Amino acid sequence: TLVGAVVLGGIKRIGGVSERLVPTMIILYFGGALVIILANFVNIPAAFAVIFKSAFSVKAIGGGMIGASVKQAISIGVRRGLLSNESGLGSAAIAQSASKSSHPPRNGLIAMTGTFIDTLVVNTLTTLTIVITGMYLKTAVFGAPEGLTSTALTAAAFDSVIPFGGYIIALSSLLFGYSTLLGWCYYGEKCLEYIFGVRIVHPYRIAFIILIFVGANIQGPHLNIVWYIGDMANAFMAFPNLVCLIILGRMVGKVTTKYFYKKNT
Repeated sequence: TLVGAVVLGGIKRIGGVSERLVPTMIILYFGGALVIILANFVNIPAAFAVIFKSAFSVKAIGGGMIGASVKQAISIGVRRGLLSNESGLGSAAIAQSASKSSHPPRNGLIAMTGTFIDTLVVNTLTTLTIVITGMYLKTAVFGAPEGLTSTALTAAAFDSVIPFGGYIIALSSLLFGYSTLLGWCYYGEKCLEYIFGVRIVHPYRIAFIILIFVGANIQGPHLNIVWYIGDMANAFMAFPNLVCLIILGRMVGKVTTKYFYKKNT
């Protein structure tokens, strides 16, 4: 219902809602993570030591061999990374094309910050909160009976320092998911509109809303099918986009150089 109320209003309503959601997400998640890190400031060097030591330890290698091969581990990491930051998919260009900027390189620079914040900043903050609070010891890799993973692990780290930390993670996850649904609805809409024309927009929005309800009720082994479909779809998006990036690389370089030259003169 919440998604439908926004997507049926088109790009202006999607943009308006996103403008309010993104700052809220940043304040909640970044603020909470910084509070935890500052509360354990003296443990930051030790936390980084644990991160690097664990990455190359026998336990990490053994865990990789038990759960999957190194090749599979890398594959899973890449697939989940694409879902996180969309690097190489070409989807960000759809959103950037809706802006009124007259300088494509400027749009490109803005789009690049999304990958930087999502991959480097958010992941670093999340990892530090988990390690610095010692919650990483409650994962299955370290033989803990709790076997915490994913959102539950991060929520436990927040809860260990902030009384309502778990609620911060729950609300942040809700906002992250909600804004993601809005964004991908717009991406799909513009792609289908390009192929079939404007007449497809409204039926697509209705179908998208229905599929959200269906997807939210998929559980058990069927959920893996959804992941596989998403991974394959991302691959189909990435391959032609990366080929085009190689072909257009020289042109992008010229336009970017020209942009910075004019800006500095």
